[in-house]
Amino acid sequence: MDARSIADALIVAERERKAITPFTDTAPGLDATTAYRAQRLLVQHRLDAGERIIGAKLGLTSRAKQEAMGVREPLYGWLTSGMVLPYGEPLPLTEFIP
Repeated sequence: MDARSIADALIVAERERKAITPFTDTAPGLDATTAYRAQRLLVQHRLDAGERIIGAKLGLTSRAKQEAMGVREPLYGWLTSGMVLPYGEPLPLTEFIP
């Protein structure tokens, strides 16, 4: 599984508001390098659509969860303007993918 196919699947899932199977179910050897490349492609797609980077996100978790998930380092990503709501706006829960 390559970064482009991952990014494309995520773009379609978001546009259609449809849940998808975790990529590691079909590609258990998916590595962080490929995942981060896919993330960069997804963020670039958002930037090309007129969004802008507004911040970073960092995922930290307990050692037990890291071991269970096979994660050895904090995970990071980028927030774009289309990923947040203005302060005080209600969160439209119907738009989430369960």
